[in-house]
Amino acid sequence: MNLEFLIDLENVKPYVDGKGPIVVVDDDEAQILLIETCYKKSKKENDLVCLRSGSEFLLYLEDVSSGKLRVPELVLLDINMPKISGFEVLEKVRSLNQFENVPIIMMLTTSESEKDKLKAQELKANAYFSKPYDAKSYIEFFKRI
Repeated sequence: MNLEFLIDLENVKPYVDGKGPIVVVDDDEAQILLIETCYKKSKKENDLVCLRSGSEFLLYLEDVSSGKLRVPELVLLDINMPKISGFEVLEKVRSLNQFENVPIIMMLTTSESEKDKLKAQELKANAYFSKPYDAKSYIEFFKRI
């Protein structure tokens, strides 16, 4: 089974040109707070948008489609969320013509399951990363993207 994704941490920078926002979709409030803090410390220049559900992200994309908001440069999407999972969100986004290949969507999750990685690949995720385990690792993660 070949589980290669378009992007890994060694080659992500060419895909992030600094113009659009980086969007995080995660239902865990503690994760969001950690991400916001670490993102600021990483000194990335992109705006950071944190959304707390798949539904909220799909509504966000409606505003992108209508021109009210900029297309995200990068989406960090959690898999395990209530109501609409990250996989369901990914499938929906990739079914929309204008988002078939953009934005870049990275699954950012605690799951190390090969089954989850395969499903992410089948649904056209561009990358699959484990969530960093502490603030220092998150800061380094953001510096690399």
